[in-house]
Amino acid sequence: MQAENDKFQQQLETQRDQFQQQLQVQSEQLQVEREQLQIQMDQFQQQMQIQRDEFQQQIQIQRH
Repeated sequence: MQAENDKFQQQLETQRDQFQQQLQVQSEQLQVEREQLQIQMDQFQQQMQIQRDEFQQQIQIQRH
């Protein structure tokens, strides 16, 4: 009986370890995705800024 308990305990610990590893991997993947999204957002904002500046220049030119 004790042997079965030990075996069962071992299986549980193994499953727990695997589960924790999976969570760790997923967490790291999410971190990477988050950083990529941040970069895309920054680029998008830069693009918007550039377009706005160009638009302002166009308006200045048309006024003259």
